[in-house]
Amino acid sequence: MQLEFEQRRFLNRCLAQARVHERTQVVAQIAAEREAMQQELEALREKLQAQAEDFQKQLVTLRREAALLKEWWQAYTEHQRVKHELAASYRQHMLEEAWAAEFDPLNMVRH
Repeated sequence: MQLEFEQRRFLNRCLAQARVHERTQVVAQIAAEREAMQQELEALREKLQAQAEDFQKQLVTLRREAALLKEWWQAYTEHQRVKHELAASYRQHMLEEAWAAEFDPLNMVRH
């Protein structure tokens, strides 16, 4: 089937307009999807920022608690060390008293 020149020209114009219309729709759809993705990205960015700030606050709290625990542990170990030194000093004192009593000429009682 042969088309006349005017029919071909009309058909070509219709096809060109259809392509332009389709391209315009695709570009608009891409722009809408891009805008939706940017909004979603911004929402995620805000959410992550809030979580990061919350983690920072928790980290500060944990560091403060760790410092307190470290201070408590140092005090506890110092207390234990002094307690052991006191017990050793007491044992030494008791031994010295026992030796002094054993060799005291006034207490030279034989059993």
